[in-house]
Amino acid sequence: MTITYNGADITGITQVNQCLYRESSGGKCDSLDIEFDNAQGWIRWKPTTDDVISAEHMGCKTGKMYVRNFVTEDGKMRMIATSLPSHSQNEVYRSYKDKTTEEIMRACAMETGFDYALYGIDGGSMWKYAESRKEGCVAFLNRIARMEGAVLKCVGGRYAMIGLKWAQERTAQQTIEIWPDTPGCVHKLIGKKLKELTVSTANGNNRAEDTSVNDGENKVVTDVPARDDIQAGRIARGLLMHENRDYEVLEIESVMNAGFASMCRIDITGSEDTAGEWIVDEAEHDFVNGTSRAWLKRCIHHVR
Repeated sequence: MTITYNGADITGITQVNQCLYRESSGGKCDSLDIEFDNAQGWIRWKPTTDDVISAEHMGCKTGKMYVRNFVTEDGKMRMIATSLPSHSQNEVYRSYKDKTTEEIMRACAMETGFDYALYGIDGGSMWKYAESRKEGCVAFLNRIARMEGAVLKCVGGRYAMIGLKWAQERTAQQTIEIWPDTPGCVHKLIGKKLKELTVSTANGNNRAEDTSVNDGENKVVTDVPARDDIQAGRIARGLLMHENRDYEVLEIESVMNAGFASMCRIDITGSEDTAGEWIVDEAEHDFVNGTSRAWLKRCIHHVR
């Protein structure tokens, strides 16, 4: 394991008792929960909020993480760090008129001093009016991403908006065989899939349909900034993809697996219930014990 703190390699002068790295999507920051021996030594180093820490082990890299909290107890120092610094949570009211998705991303990135990137979505999609409702840039951009049929990842001081359709069509990074008696695997069905989702506002009305669903309800959404029927259709498709991908979750626990990276494609073979194409939604890597856990969501290909 390699630990870097404010640019210095401290691996040889620290003892790590715990190191949990959690990767997330959907507007949640990645996080690092790490515990060191020798709290007094750390107190002399005077750690402060937004110090930069990173860890690497068995091919798994956290990237830049910014210290949010630290506490000393029983001679140990515990730190919690996230992939965005503390000021990213500043909550303000702001509005955007006649801006594209990329222009909104750029404005939020400039406001917080971060970088940004778009993968597999049309950054030129126009928003005639979009409003941040006293929320941080992360929460606001995550709402935009969901309406675009995308997810927001926060990695190393950067906003990344990743299109679900694009991510689903990528080549699988690995194939895993799973059977009902495979240890460490849990398959869950949560609620029920929607058949249709309708966006209905004063200025735009349209609907999306999941053609793979035979018996499902129709959800009507009114609190979105759809200013014409075309935009209402785009938002409806994006939201329906998110609604139906939340229906099925596969949890896998294994030895350390750096391939369990958020938004990576994985193919599952074996049991009929779980076989198919999946995407890693969240993952947790235990650097000390050498284990990984991933939460996968099934790919959704039939939203029209």
